[in-house]
Order: sequence, then C-alpha cells, then structure tokens
Amino acid sequence: MKGLKQRCGRVLAMMMKEFLEIRRDRLAIIMLFAVPVINLCVLGLSVNTDPRHVRSALIDYDRSSLSRTLIAGMTHTGYFDLLPLAAEKEADRLFRQGKVQIVVIIPAGFARDLLGQKRPQLLVQTDATDPLATANAVQALAALLDTVFERDMESLPPNASSSRQPLAGLIVHKCFNPENVARFNLVPGLAGVILSIVTILMSSLSILRERETGSLVHIRSSPISPGEFILGKTLPYFLLGALLALLLLLIAHYSMAVPLEGCWLSLLALFGVFLILSLATGVIFSTLARSQLQAMQLASFYFLLSTMLSGFMTPYIGMPAWSQMLGSLLPLTYFLRLSRGIALKGYGLVDMTPDAIALLVLALVVSALAYLLFRRSLRA
Repeated sequence: MKGLKQRCGRVLAMMMKEFLEIRRDRLAIIMLFAVPVINLCVLGLSVNTDPRHVRSALIDYDRSSLSRTLIAGMTHTGYFDLLPLAAEKEADRLFRQGKVQIVVIIPAGFARDLLGQKRPQLLVQTDATDPLATANAVQALAALLDTVFERDMESLPPNASSSRQPLAGLIVHKCFNPENVARFNLVPGLAGVILSIVTILMSSLSILRERETGSLVHIRSSPISPGEFILGKTLPYFLLGALLALLLLLIAHYSMAVPLEGCWLSLLALFGVFLILSLATGVIFSTLARSQLQAMQLASFYFLLSTMLSGFMTPYIGMPAWSQMLGSLLPLTYFLRLSRGIALKGYGLVDMTPDAIALLVLALVVSALAYLLFRRSLRA
C-alpha cells in the first residue's frame, strides 16, 4: 500500500511539472485549443459542395418573351449569376480565363420552335477543370426547362400542352476535360500540395535544428548576415524542390497522361515562384516555433487550411465571401488556377497575368516577412 502511494505521488509530481511547462509554452496552448476551434469554425462554415451564384455568361440570340422567361427562371434558381453578352467571342475569352464557369446560348428561333413543339436545344458550355462547381447548376437548368414554360404554354391545344416530353433540351459541352477524367483536375494541384509540404517542413526543420543545437547563438557574432544565412539554408532545398517538381511533372505527363496544353517553361516558372513562397513560409514557421514538433503542428494547420480554402478539395466559388478572402491569401489558390490553366486550357501570358501578378506579390510580401521575423528572432 505504501509503495502504491509513492508511485501515485511520483506520477502526480510529473503531472504537475508537465502542466507547468505547458502553461509556460503559450504556443502549445494555442495549438491545443485555438487551432482545432479555428479549423472547426472556418472549415465547417466554408466548405460547400453545392455552389450557388455560379458566374455564367448568357448569349440570347432569340430575344423573345419566352427567352426572357427562361432567363428570369435561371436567376430565381439562385445557381446563376448571369452576365449578358452579345457575342460568343467575348464569352469564350472570359470562359477561357476562368472569369465565368458556364456559358449558356439561347439560339435564334427558340420561341418559335418551342411553340411548334420542336423541342429546341440550349447550348451549355461548362468548365470541366472544376466539375463540382457547375454540376448542380446544370442539373437545376435541366429541371427548370420542364416547368418554366408551363404558364406560357397554356394557350396551346390540349394535346400539345399535355405532352410528357420535355419542352426543351440541353446540349452540354464539358470543355477542357470533356471525358471528366478526375486525375486531370487533381494532379496539377496535388503536385503543388506535395511540393509545399516537403519544402515547408524541410526549411523550417532545418533552421530549428540549428536553433536546438545552439548554432544560431554563434551566428550573432559571425560576419554572416541574416539574409545570407536564410539563402544558404534554403537554396539547397530550392534546388532539391526544383528537381522534385520536374520529376512530378514528368510522371504526371508521361505516366498519367495528364495533358499539357500550355508551355513547359510557364509551368516551370510557376513551380519556381511557388517554391520560393513555400520556403519563405517554412522560415516564418521556424521563427514562430520553438521546437521541431511545434513547427510540424503549425505546418499541419497551414496545410489543412490551404487544401480546403484554395479550391483543391471543394469548389472555391461555393465558399462564402469571407472564406474566399482568406483563400486569396494562400499561395495554393493561385497555383491551382494557374497549373490547371496551363495544363488543361493552354494559358498564355495574357491569361496568366492576374493570378501570376497576385502570386508574385504574395511571394515578395512573404519573403520580406520571413526575413524580418528571422532577423528579429536572432536579436531575441
């Protein structure tokens, strides 16, 4: 009995010691409570597999009362944010650049054929680089065609209005990935996810290893500057990451048959900027964490947010506005759009410009922040 009490006392003493250490480690407390709560709230409120208000281009060649009825019905479904256009050339440009996900074309003579029970066809083009973003909208449009014209068709003879056939049909063209091959959409973004995981962890753990061994103490009195130290620690991982990126691209293109409609150089340049961003993020984590375990916890939190809010796992357009604002701060958001655009749409320089500029600005800001935080950590 006495031995049992002694054991319990020793266990209790160790428990108290551990609680005191946890209390001193603010980051550990944050990782234990705040991060799970943030993940639950942000991701629980952001993820949406039923996107509404899909950006859609509309070309109405018929301009009749029945076409206006159809347009009103599409708006009332809540699935379409319609942008009326006069020419298909403009719609194709916006569609290619990803500014609209659906193009709906109402053909000339639509009302005449509808009243004549000739079952006119609507042409619908969808961006198949992100099929989940448009699937429900297309289904809603197909269901709308069965009911939207009922009141307008009441004046027809009974045998016409009682027809069980749909009054109009859809011709759906899935563009950029017409066969809906899942890996064509998944692999370009997955390559970025893999690359960011490897480089962020390697760069942050490498610097923290120097801190834990006490090497950073000697750097303060050495002639090497913080910028030179960061370059010396991250350039090897940049070169290794570049080789990994090239290997992933070769496997994706030649083994998995993922198309590459754009230029190889554009894709390699994109990977280069993304590598710089990932390495700079790793440096930031190394300044916030005090151990390699904490750095891995920070990285896991970042990876979860990045994959869920970038549009990699669920449609970006389905998220609420505040979630999209958070997603716009993540490098993977722009990498995903550009990599899919180059691989599947054949993006040129003009098509890449908005997202490429955003990614470059983000790279400059994150790199500057990494340098400032690391320099401050050396003085601490």
